[in-house]
Amino acid sequence: MAPLFSVLFRYLHNLSSLSIIHYLLILTLTILLFIYTQTRSSNPNQGLPPSPPSLPLLGHLHHLGSLPHRSLQKLSTLNGPIMYLRLGSVPTVVISSAAVAENAVRFHDTALASRPRSAVSDILFYGSSDVHYAIFHY
Repeated sequence: MAPLFSVLFRYLHNLSSLSIIHYLLILTLTILLFIYTQTRSSNPNQGLPPSPPSLPLLGHLHHLGSLPHRSLQKLSTLNGPIMYLRLGSVPTVVISSAAVAENAVRFHDTALASRPRSAVSDILFYGSSDVHYAIFHY
């Protein structure tokens, strides 16, 4: 093992400093790519409905064409009546079946009716219970 290191040291010693920087840059990029692929291998969407492939910043916006209702119908035939879409940075669950929507509203009505609380809405809209908050954030 020692002769290998001595040969490697002599080879690196003979190279110019610019080429050593290139080799270090390639090594660093290779390590970062390996780390990225290892962290992406675990499924981040565990517990979420199925979704089509997405782009990093756009999410699933590239799947919506000039007629979004037709695009969503095609996506629902491929992914089922419940699907997870990320529209930009907004996570969205799309339900495209009347029976599934009725089931969701019937059994999960409190989770669907809840709205995020914030300090601004607590101050301006009397603890998020004002009529304005109910109308415009429904």
